Amino acid sequence: MNIDVKTIQILKNFANINPSIAINEGSVIRTVSATKTILAKAAVPDTFTSKFAIYNLPRFLGALSLFEKPSLAFTTSDVVISDGSGRTTNYSLCEESLIQKAPEKDLKIDNPDVTFTLTENTLKEIIKALSVLGLPDIAIVGDGQNVLIKALDSKQVTNDMFTIKIGATDKVFKAIFKAENITKILNGQYNVTISQRGIAHFKGVDIEYWIAIEADSSFE
Repeated sequence: MNIDVKTIQILKNFANINPSIAINEGSVIRTVSATKTILAKAAVPDTFTSKFAIYNLPRFLGALSLFEKPSLAFTTSDVVISDGSGRTTNYSLCEESLIQKAPEKDLKIDNPDVTFTLTENTLKEIIKALSVLGLPDIAIVGDGQNVLIKALDSKQVTNDMFTIKIGATDKVFKAIFKAENITKILNGQYNVTISQRGIAHFKGVDIEYWIAIEADSSFE
């Protein structure tokens, strides 16, 4: 099977969440972080005809980069990567038992406490602010009038902060995320729902993330 550049892009993103992956038959791939604070799911343009597991996903992606248009052929123990030029790479698969597999069922957020749209531009801006100011957290805040997204240090009373207004609300809340989790999201626009039960759902066009909110979040 040929592997599409979009599938490779998704796998590169998933490698930032977990360096290992188990892929089932079909066109949906999933991963979960070792700490179980991020669950991700994506619909890819390729259809895998057999399930397999890769222990070192960044290394596997490096092997794919040796070919301009890589094609994959699976055996019981390895995958043969080629491009029709006469060059091949045999890459060893691993046992699924060695991989922390993502749950097969989506996490449901019924009656969410917060809903808003996170634009691609806002996501880029807030991630840039995190880097420029060296801040460790992101907060989605409702002040009774506006929904705000902030780059900040949630452990400090006074500190540097970057804020963008992203919507309106009559609720008061603060949902705090570790910056390292939000920066793993692919660039794009997302419909976001947050539950005070401790989880937020970021839904894009072909990709979804479920990200844990921190214990010091608050909802009134």
